[in-house]
Amino acid sequence: MAINVSLANSQASTLLSYYDELNSINNIINSMQVTTDYDWQSDEVTYLNSIIVSTSNAMTGLMNWIQALSRDIVTIANEISNEEAQAAAAAAAAAKAAASAK
Repeated sequence: MAINVSLANSQASTLLSYYDELNSINNIINSMQVTTDYDWQSDEVTYLNSIIVSTSNAMTGLMNWIQALSRDIVTIANEISNEEAQAAAAAAAAAKAAASAK
């Protein structure tokens, strides 16, 4: 069964939409930190900011992983498709050679 490159591209696009959603959430979280710094003056804000930074860093790591995975899906699907095409061409050439040898 041949690889469905179109489906792989669609799945990669779905992953990138998750990236966009995470990016939006990460931007909201970072703006919350700025607002919190501006509006609140207490020791607890230091701890809250630490959690916000940690969460933002984790989300950035996840976003980078999603981007890399999306690229890998497309690249590998194309490579497999090319290999399948080469194998089919080789099989067709072998069949043609076998038919001419008869």
